[in-house]
Amino acid sequence: QTSRSLVSNLFGNLPETLIEPAIKQYPTLNLKGLPTLTKAKGYHNAFISAVDLKWDNWHKQLPRLGFDQLEGWRDLNQLLRDRNYPPVETEHEGNWGLWDEKGFNGLYEHMMDWKA
Repeated sequence: QTSRSLVSNLFGNLPETLIEPAIKQYPTLNLKGLPTLTKAKGYHNAFISAVDLKWDNWHKQLPRLGFDQLEGWRDLNQLLRDRNYPPVETEHEGNWGLWDEKGFNGLYEHMMDWKA
């Protein structure tokens, strides 16, 4: 359901009821929404998630839809290691990514970097 809410929240589309989410089913889908508008105003759009960005082809679709930077669970895991956080385990042996607490820690570290 995450891919369905992603399209709905960022691009103002009604939630879909298809078996496959639109972001996966239509690889050339050309949506204009929040990422497009903020990019046009000169913002750097980062999509940071504690899951695998290959989920529903996010790693291919999100750059096309206006994101400049993508980071998934592996990137966050490495960032946390570099910042001397305790070892990170993935949820369900890597199928779902990092536990929420670790994902929030990684996001916090990014925000502190951007603040500097």
